[in-house]
Amino acid sequence: RTSIALLWSGNVMLGSGYAVERAENAGPYEVIGRTGFYNPGYYVDSPPDTTAEYSYRVRLINGSKMSDPSASVVVGWWPDLVIEGATYLRSYGPIATSPDKSLIAVIDYSGNIDVLASPGLQLYRQIQSAGLQVNSLDIDKDKQFLVAGISYNAQHPGKVSIWRLSDGSLFKEWDKTEPVFAARFGPDSSFLATDGTYGSIELLDFQNNQTLRTFPSHPGDSRIAFSIPSSEQPQTLIAVWASQSQVQVWNTSGLAWGGVDLGTSVGDVSDLKFFKQGRTLLAVADNSIIVADINGSYPPRKCHGTLCDITPDDQYLVGSYGGGLFVIRVDNWCVTSVVSSVNPSQMAILPEGHVLFSVGGVLKDYYLQNRWTSPLNSSTLGWMQNSVGFSRGSGSPR
Repeated sequence: RTSIALLWSGNVMLGSGYAVERAENAGPYEVIGRTGFYNPGYYVDSPPDTTAEYSYRVRLINGSKMSDPSASVVVGWWPDLVIEGATYLRSYGPIATSPDKSLIAVIDYSGNIDVLASPGLQLYRQIQSAGLQVNSLDIDKDKQFLVAGISYNAQHPGKVSIWRLSDGSLFKEWDKTEPVFAARFGPDSSFLATDGTYGSIELLDFQNNQTLRTFPSHPGDSRIAFSIPSSEQPQTLIAVWASQSQVQVWNTSGLAWGGVDLGTSVGDVSDLKFFKQGRTLLAVADNSIIVADINGSYPPRKCHGTLCDITPDDQYLVGSYGGGLFVIRVDNWCVTSVVSSVNPSQMAILPEGHVLFSVGGVLKDYYLQNRWTSPLNSSTLGWMQNSVGFSRGSGSPR
């Protein structure tokens, strides 16, 4: 069976939804489905005859009327994405995965935290969070706990809550004097880093309610990343967004490791990740994706992007910019544009070429077919708005 994912962008702000029409072998168009009005619009079709040729169009619905076919919204399809069928309809807010990628945590429309099992996106555990504003989520290595950084109310501006994944019960929580934008478990599940007082990050032994260290951070909004100890970097490092253009790297014993300069004109950092056995740092700042060596062995590399994650083998970055999805090979910074008109609000990489997108409140698991084939030699994504794809199987540009 073949599934075709249709995505479209509607510029008409009036209407109650869309009608999706399909024509088989140049025959007449027939309505095959209707969707609500959201942007981008999307529909998944599984045509009955995989040997036939199909055409698609989308028409705006306004009450009992539909727009004229000549005014049909242009539909694009994804030749390099294969839908695995896993869809979760209630995703909202941040996405967090366990280190082994077998559990995924999302916020549903009720404000509860839904923990999903991967593959399949089946509900594993629902955690009642009383509709609080959850800014960050994380799952520990042993998949025993889930932590949330929360914005609360005027009396209690911030809160850190930890729940047991075994039964969804509350394990511990702390009120904070500031909203909590970051809460992250250490790589061995023995400690936790969260926002402390204004302009600081606290390293906690959360099992024993003990503050181990305090690190300076960017005031008002914070980002944290931990390295995983390796033979090349045996110490556990913590990276903290320190200023508009710098990330400070420390080891967890509290000794400064150094500063990573992200370059000039870098705005708010929205994501930090270590990779390459703790030697390299990935930062997403405003509309830029930045890769920097923590030892300063080479200047930071930079391209346009608003979301980014790292494949499990540390060889590729998968990012989003201008509504398109692209892949960067880390060792030579070659770029492949995979698909246009995605525009996800959140994204996470799973093993074996799978990518989670949150688009329009729907979480979907896609498989990137031909994802690493014949990357284009390019050092910038300035051309990404005019997306380039690849023919199925051959890898030749088209």
